[in-house]
Amino acid sequence: MKQLNIPLIIQNLDLTFIKNFYENNDLCFVNDIKEYKDFLTLKIMDIHDCLEPSENALKIWQYHILHTKRYLTDCDLIFGKTIFIDEKLLKNNTKLQ
Repeated sequence: MKQLNIPLIIQNLDLTFIKNFYENNDLCFVNDIKEYKDFLTLKIMDIHDCLEPSENALKIWQYHILHTKRYLTDCDLIFGKTIFIDEKLLKNNTKLQ
């Protein structure tokens, strides 16, 4: 699989606050953050707004949104607008763990 060229704004996104939800499971945290940053990168190119995240990326996305001010600022920097989760994704996926 081809490696994504992740924009600097996404590479430098500080998501360390989310690590608190991972109870010392560093490997899962690092992998999930990578999936989320890959998703954000693909979302920039998603002109039809139909891209769905992996389960792990969705989990990080939900934690990111819980920090509303930070999420709104990050969305503005990355996309120039706020990106919302489609509620059908939440119905079809597991709860935050």
